[in-house]
Amino acid sequence: MKKYFNYLLTAILMVSVFVACDEEPVNKDKGSEVKEGTLDLAASFKLELDIDEEVISKAAANDENVDDYVIRIYNTTTNELVEEWQYKAVPEIVTLEVGNYRVEAHSQILDMTAVSNTPYYYGAVTCKIEENELTTIDKIVCTFQSIKVRIIFTDELAGKLDNGYTATVNIRGIEHTFTANELKAENIDGFIFFPSDNDDNIMIIVEVDVAIDGVAQYIDKKQYSGVSRGQYYIITYVLKGNGIDDNDEGQMDGLTLKLNAELEVISRDVNIPAEEPVLDPDPTDPGTTDPEPGEDWVFIVGVGFDIDQPQIIPKGGRSIVVNMKAEKGIKNLWVKINSPYLTEEFLNGINLAKRFDLAYPGSSEDMLTSLEFPLKEDVIDKTDLNFDITKFTALILQPGTHDFILTLIDNQNNSLTKTLSLITY
Repeated sequence: MKKYFNYLLTAILMVSVFVACDEEPVNKDKGSEVKEGTLDLAASFKLELDIDEEVISKAAANDENVDDYVIRIYNTTTNELVEEWQYKAVPEIVTLEVGNYRVEAHSQILDMTAVSNTPYYYGAVTCKIEENELTTIDKIVCTFQSIKVRIIFTDELAGKLDNGYTATVNIRGIEHTFTANELKAENIDGFIFFPSDNDDNIMIIVEVDVAIDGVAQYIDKKQYSGVSRGQYYIITYVLKGNGIDDNDEGQMDGLTLKLNAELEVISRDVNIPAEEPVLDPDPTDPGTTDPEPGEDWVFIVGVGFDIDQPQIIPKGGRSIVVNMKAEKGIKNLWVKINSPYLTEEFLNGINLAKRFDLAYPGSSEDMLTSLEFPLKEDVIDKTDLNFDITKFTALILQPGTHDFILTLIDNQNNSLTKTLSLITY
């Protein structure tokens, strides 16, 4: 009897084990069930390039091959990359979890830290994957998404320069230096492509470095704002007037190069010429003609630079001098500082007000004196005054745009306000 009971118990246990083993996968599958659908990449999916031949040459457009374009699929809810292939290797059908997706096409994997000799094209479409359904997508149209830049020195200008002249372009800290050969007007391939995101308020900074008969010449940096991707920027340097001015004694080191910088913007279906102020490398020449003296006038001008254009400040500062003129004599010269770094709290810490009057500096006098600013009797009733803030520029240690709002008031309450914008990186 006992032996029979042991056999029965063993049989029951074996049946229980088999039942448990049989049921476990069913329960596991039921708990991890994934809802899926399919994406058809064979029916209507294809790539097309929308290229403006004014921006990208016809020859370059014809040479563009989409086979090696990178196709990526992102889940738009999680922004997770779920699939990636080259266009030539895209499968006909893709199985995806139910959800919303974005299918992207890239001409190359974009490096946002470097320039390129090839343009970048991009396009995308969105789709929704539903359970047990086949989803099709339309074609992806890829458009030019880089910033194309070319700098040209006219033959007349290049003929007056020593070999080795350069032009350096900076866009958001990414630099490219154009050589003398690339700057030649006949070099139609002397352009470069800068990477760009979707910001439409980018700035191009150009610095030209040239020499005449062995005499080093420095031309201040120039900025062009409102730059956006998908456009072609051509900046042409031409001689102004006769181009070269000798000093009174005719010494070689008195040579000054006079240039104009002409900007042309080529974007989709539109060619926009844009006027830009004259570049003047001579730090003693403000490059601006005084207005005809009238009964009442006040005047603010940058010495050697255009005060209406932002100025680049390198580490350690640079010479910045602003000339003030007031026929009736200066009554007040207000300075207001707007800066992400030179905040009111920071300025108070160095005993400097955010807004101060150089004629009546008050509690800011000691600090302003240490900065060698003109104060009090050196300002009041003056008709011609140089305001040198060179020493102050060395205090701007953090990157950003720092505005100095200058308001000049004369003794008959005529006034003029100018904003001096300094940019640090």
